[in-house]
Amino acid sequence: MTLFCVSVREINSRIDYRDVLVLANTAGEAQQLGVDACKAKGLVDRDFIPDTLVYEKESEVFHAS
Repeated sequence: MTLFCVSVREINSRIDYRDVLVLANTAGEAQQLGVDACKAKGLVDRDFIPDTLVYEKESEVFHAS
């Protein structure tokens, strides 16, 4: 599996993208998981996934204070 960053926003919207980190086997699977996660949180209302950005992450650093 690979870590992907999926950037989702409403179609034809000017709001910022919502970034979601997901573990998936393919970019297509990551895209669907990212959109589904944003829909589940109420951040977007979409039934299809075109125009979603997917980035493969080689490393990710988190800092909690």
